Amino acid sequence: MNHALKLRADGKRVRRKRQLPALTAMAFVLAQVVGASGQTAPATPSPADELRAAKLMELTLAAKNADAQEWSKLDKVYSDLDIKYPRNVAVEGEWAQYLWDRGEKLLAMEKWETVTKMDPKNGPALSSLGNGYLGMGKIKQAADHFTRASDSAPDNASYHFDLGNVLFLFRHDLLDAEALDESRVIQRALRHFGEAARLEPLNIEYAKGYADTFFYAKPPDWATALTAWTHYLEITPHKDFAYSNLARVHMEMGQKEEARACLAQIHGVEFDHLKARLNQRIDAK
Repeated sequence: MNHALKLRADGKRVRRKRQLPALTAMAFVLAQVVGASGQTAPATPSPADELRAAKLMELTLAAKNADAQEWSKLDKVYSDLDIKYPRNVAVEGEWAQYLWDRGEKLLAMEKWETVTKMDPKNGPALSSLGNGYLGMGKIKQAADHFTRASDSAPDNASYHFDLGNVLFLFRHDLLDAEALDESRVIQRALRHFGEAARLEPLNIEYAKGYADTFFYAKPPDWATALTAWTHYLEITPHKDFAYSNLARVHMEMGQKEEARACLAQIHGVEFDHLKARLNQRIDAK
């Protein structure tokens, strides 16, 4: 059973690819606040107003497949905003996301690093850097930034889930003086998966990631695993998969009848081979 690592190599924000007439018109109006040269209108809008205008301009350019010359105008808008509002965390963060979305990955990461120097607990920047370093194959730096992100916003389930994924999938790369063997790394991953599942109890992916990790934990906590897989069964449409794993947990707990009862609930033919194998293992226990 695999964990699906959620690499957001193309950025966390998805652009709309279709034409949006109403949005385009709105963007045109708001874009006048900033203008192609970045000069402000007499009304002197706030940084938040100008950033909203810049984002709407970006959506407009993307919707109409703008050419490089048109995109260069928005490049200058962000550059001028940086000059106008020096050391502004919001401006630096939005500029970093814009650069990332435009494929300027290294420049984006430099901007996010600047954000974290100004605001060491800026969760979005820390999380984005974690994904950036992960994409570069720098596992320890990725884990460090995901850790800082989850510490900065302990109620953010996605930060815990991202950290759990990195810890689990790259546990062999994260051994150190505090984690001399992979079991400690897995236990740490389990805690973060569990926190993500607790914070968003109806998230199927979080529930699966948490429940699945118990099979790798040493020593295994089968009682808690049973609770985790039972919860997954309650919220997932993939009942056969859930029952197959519940059967495994009951089997490990020596509960043969309960294990067989779970297998009896599986009806998909694609599980026939697995059911046969598990029945053999139950008999052999």
